[in-house]
Amino acid sequence: MSTYFTRSVTTSVFVLSAIILMINDPTT
Repeated sequence: MSTYFTRSVTTSVFVLSAIILMINDPTT
């Protein structure tokens, strides 16, 4: 496993989680 691959996957998961949280935010 390359460090770059692991980093991109981690970043993608983080971004997706942030987007999902923003969409499901009850305050909006």
